[in-house]
Amino acid sequence: MLEALMGLPLGEPVPESALSERERCLLRAAPATAVSRQGGYVVRRAATPLRVELAVVESPHWHTALRRAGRFPPTCARAAIAGRRPKDEAVAAAEADYYGIGLGTRGCGAEGSGTDGGGAHACGRTGCTGVHLLVPPAPARRRWTPVAWKLAETVLGASERRGLLASEASAARLASRPDA
Repeated sequence: MLEALMGLPLGEPVPESALSERERCLLRAAPATAVSRQGGYVVRRAATPLRVELAVVESPHWHTALRRAGRFPPTCARAAIAGRRPKDEAVAAAEADYYGIGLGTRGCGAEGSGTDGGGAHACGRTGCTGVHLLVPPAPARRRWTPVAWKLAETVLGASERRGLLASEASAARLASRPDA
C-alpha cells in the first residue's frame, strides 16, 4: 500500500482510471485518512509522520557498528560509534567513507582517565564529549521511498511507546511555563 501511496502526489487529485489494477486494489485497502475519493479521482492525504535526520549506532568494535549503521537507508545520515579506536584507523576510515557512514570513537584513546589531571583530555580539548569523529557522515539522500516512509513510521512508533516525543500541545504547555 505504501508503494501505491508513494506513486500519488500529496494532495493532488489523480484519475482512478490512470492507475493500474494493482494500484487500485492496494488503495482500496487504505484507510480514509490516507486516501480520499471524489468523483472518480483519488487524493493522497497521508504524508510521512517525521523525517529521520540521523541514525547513530554504537558498538564496541568499529566494524560491527559500521555494519549495523549500514542497515539504515541512506535517506538519513548514518553514523557508527565504536567503543575504542580502531587499530588501523586508515582502513576503518576508508571503509566508512566508502559507504557514506560517519565513524567516531568513544574516548580519546588515552590510558587511564583520559585526562592530564587538569581537566584537559589527551586529545587536547577541555570539556571533551568523549566521542571523536574520524569520518563525518555523508548527507542524506532526500528521496521519499516506501523504505524511508517505513523508517519514519518505525521511529515514530518506537518514540511514542517510550514517551520520547511530546505532542504539540504538551510542547506548547512547556513553552508557556515560566519555569520551563
